[in-house]
Amino acid sequence: MEKKLLYEKDGIRAYETSFPGTDVKEFAATGFVEGPMEVMGEVIMDIPRYTEWMADVSESRVIKDIDRLTKIVYGRIKLPWPIADRDFVVANKTLLEVEFARCIISFSVTDEIAVKPPKKVVRMEQLDGCFKLEYMGADRSLVTYTQKAHPGGSTPPKMANVTTQHYPCKNIQGLRRMARLPVFAERAANSPEKKIIQDTLADRDKVRLVMKNRLNEFLHNQEIADSVVENMKGLDELLAKGLTYNRLKEFISKAISQLFEMGFAPKVLSDSSLLKLLEKKPEIVDRMLQDDELAFSMLEHAKPFQDIIKGWTTKNA
Repeated sequence: MEKKLLYEKDGIRAYETSFPGTDVKEFAATGFVEGPMEVMGEVIMDIPRYTEWMADVSESRVIKDIDRLTKIVYGRIKLPWPIADRDFVVANKTLLEVEFARCIISFSVTDEIAVKPPKKVVRMEQLDGCFKLEYMGADRSLVTYTQKAHPGGSTPPKMANVTTQHYPCKNIQGLRRMARLPVFAERAANSPEKKIIQDTLADRDKVRLVMKNRLNEFLHNQEIADSVVENMKGLDELLAKGLTYNRLKEFISKAISQLFEMGFAPKVLSDSSLLKLLEKKPEIVDRMLQDDELAFSMLEHAKPFQDIIKGWTTKNA
């Protein structure tokens, strides 16, 4: 099911995804947060402080601390009268995907620990989602927040969607505020996650693997992604300067250019009319490679590679 763009605000793109046979929708938002990825992780793992920045959360606490990366969490959402407050019990799990230079902090409803809802509070039937944090340099992270929820009780999901569709955008805005607090940078400085990131970036082979995997995420062809990275001129010099957002954009530009140079374009662009246009007018590709908007679209993985290219070409050819 394809994501539908709802709106853009403060450099954040908000999306919705509908599912046949249900009014429950998945809402998501993607935006950059200034600060290291490990700092974002410290903010999100500080469960009690969710009340300071997560949309409508009035209570949040750990009810079972399994380990640093796994916790059972109780939370309560304050809603406007006459709608009853909602609460939830979820399992929070943090997964480090070193081969992609990212971290995924997921949450989903669990009955592992029985917690009775307070009087006049309705337990949510469904609450699933995640924060996806992607390394974009030492001082910038790409954050995607996704949430799919059923409000429970007598409130129809369609009515709840009016409010919850804004939660992802608000949560990224809140994360931006919290990431500026010195306490989280202090915690991150000595965190095991920071060491993992540093060790990965110091290993040229691991960084090349990250580039291959990220390229494959929008090409959906690992063989081509591997070949493009292995044959990319100047990649070692690019990586030697450090992995930053601007160098990631440069990498994407070089990769797209190489798809045409190496004859791979027909294998990843099935739209023959689009392919003919780009081959006939190489100046379009040149302009495309300089566009920050195109680079952002690819880095956030909101659409397949061909749809991104086609959308850009339709607007700019």
